[in-house]
Amino acid sequence: MEVELTDSIIDLQRSYGRLDDPACGAAVLFVGRVRDHNDGRAVSYIRYTAHKSMVLAEGERILREAAQKFGLRKSLIVHYVGDLGVGGISVVVGAATPHRGVSFAATSWIMEEVKRRLPVWKEEYYVEGGHAWPQNMP
Repeated sequence: MEVELTDSIIDLQRSYGRLDDPACGAAVLFVGRVRDHNDGRAVSYIRYTAHKSMVLAEGERILREAAQKFGLRKSLIVHYVGDLGVGGISVVVGAATPHRGVSFAATSWIMEEVKRRLPVWKEEYYVEGGHAWPQNMP
């Protein structure tokens, strides 16, 4: 179980490597990226902010719950903080288990809990100017 907040570009190869376990036949890595639009507005970039100690504590709780629920061998949450342009990787969630179906289900469940429970906020900045806190989350 690993939870990380970073202001550096998320390294997908490193993230995937953190799920390595010879007992696992499946490792699933979900990658969330900044899209170029939201709610009919062109997005220029997103500013992510977080309450670090709460993110780390709640993220660990999420991964412990996922381990119990899905029998995970390894799991991770990595979330970016700071300004991130279109196409940038904002979040990575991963799960490793002996079987692929369980890894897919666990990764989906973890991501939904991340969106629902982690104190990470995003402020969208728009191409035409201005910014807003999106209302269509999660």
